[in-house]
Amino acid sequence: SFRADLKTGARIALDKMTEVLQEQFEMSANDSGKKTKSTKRFKGKCNLCGRQGHKKENCWELEENASKRPKNWKSCLKTDEDDGADDTANSAAASKDQAKSTQNQKCVLCGKSDHV
Repeated sequence: SFRADLKTGARIALDKMTEVLQEQFEMSANDSGKKTKSTKRFKGKCNLCGRQGHKKENCWELEENASKRPKNWKSCLKTDEDDGADDTANSAAASKDQAKSTQNQKCVLCGKSDHV
């Protein structure tokens, strides 16, 4: 659906921006004062937010890492403020439809409908 494609596109853009910001963050001054890029970069995915390039203990989603977050950073984790209410309503409607469709079905093994 359009909404899913839009979310996917936004996620890709956000992941790219996060990657660039993390690379900038990892730049550190060496003894001569020149900026050098860290050579040890984690290539796996975070166990908290699912984004590639950092571990859970370094994830900006954790409050203990709030000082590492860039300006205008926003969480990628679902909150009550997100449009989860729509998803919940859609899930409830889907469950209702599924319940209606299974009411008239019978078990292939015993022929009863009370456990389908």
